[in-house]
Amino acid sequence: MGSNPTATALLTSGFTVLGRSCCGSRDALDEARSLSFSLIWRLQSCCYLTLDDVIMRPTPVQHPRVPIWVGGHWPHKPPARRAARWDGAVITTGAWDQPPEPGVIADMHGYIHAHRRDAGLDDQPFELVIGGSSPANEVAAHDILGSLADAGATWWDERFAIDTLGRLDAVRARVEHGPPAPR
Repeated sequence: MGSNPTATALLTSGFTVLGRSCCGSRDALDEARSLSFSLIWRLQSCCYLTLDDVIMRPTPVQHPRVPIWVGGHWPHKPPARRAARWDGAVITTGAWDQPPEPGVIADMHGYIHAHRRDAGLDDQPFELVIGGSSPANEVAAHDILGSLADAGATWWDERFAIDTLGRLDAVRARVEHGPPAPR
């Protein structure tokens, strides 16, 4: 599959730690992403944020940069359009622990890829991360994940219901069961 993505949330908290905020507007958030790449690879000027004497270490080995997966919630279109300009999307669709409907993922996939085509990026790889709690039954999990993969999902993010996160036995049992796999 892919490499470890840089999460927007990490960028936001990182800039806050450095005494800057990138939460004022979507343009500032986009610039925060661009500025973080500048810190890694080269310096450039920005409109909303500037940081002096900052070096990010270690320098990533991926080139031209680390993959960027943009988060959001469907059916909100701005995060999906923003994700279309980057390398992937981690977009929720409903309840945190419920697998999304394949039709919803197909609509999201089509929308994002239409914007990638318009931007001339349709020949570049794109990762669509979706998630939920998969059933313990292997056949049922294969059916769910297979239909989501057919709809355009490329990664599965196994999630736990919030009330089970504090129960080590439930988390350990799911980890020991192993990852679900598409058919």
